[in-house]
Amino acid sequence: MSDLSHVMPAIVVVAYNRPIALTQILWSISRAQFTGYDNIPLVISIDKSDDETVTQIAESFIWGYGTKRIIKHESRLGLRNHILACGDLTSEYHAVIVLEDDLYVSPVFYDYAVQAMRYFGEDEAISGISLYAYDVNEHAIVRFCAIDDGNHNYFLQSASSWGQLWTRRQWDGFRHWYAENADKGVTADDPLPRNVISWKETSDRKSVV
Repeated sequence: MSDLSHVMPAIVVVAYNRPIALTQILWSISRAQFTGYDNIPLVISIDKSDDETVTQIAESFIWGYGTKRIIKHESRLGLRNHILACGDLTSEYHAVIVLEDDLYVSPVFYDYAVQAMRYFGEDEAISGISLYAYDVNEHAIVRFCAIDDGNHNYFLQSASSWGQLWTRRQWDGFRHWYAENADKGVTADDPLPRNVISWKETSDRKSVV
């Protein structure tokens, strides 16, 4: 079991061809609170596109809390494979916070992520840490409200895609499962919600069903 007490999760921004969205997520990250944390890696992973503006924005962004790394993929990955590639960075950084470029983070997102990782990250029953709370049950299209049991968190067996943290152990476990199940596909006869079955093949969420 790894010791996560001194791990600084890398912030990994997933970008493609949306310069305005990338500018917004980077701006919100820059305004976050990082007091008490040093040497925070920032990775901007850019999928192959014809828009060089995204690269220019990434290169000009000033990151004063640690190293900044830009990954420019030479061939088009698509969303699912791009997310997988970003998750694979856990092999280098021990833990990653993955943020797609159309998100906007809370000023305290990093502190929350680190504290949650250090408290829950070594629990083998937990596969990841979400950076947001569900408001809608998208399978039933109804409001979702967790039962107030006096705790500040809850556990949910559902994929998180609006900001998440994975440790190396969590991601390795997923990768092992994915290698055994990725080729099985989903059919209309599977006992899954209709909206899950209708997810596109390129969806990063479908890859974790």
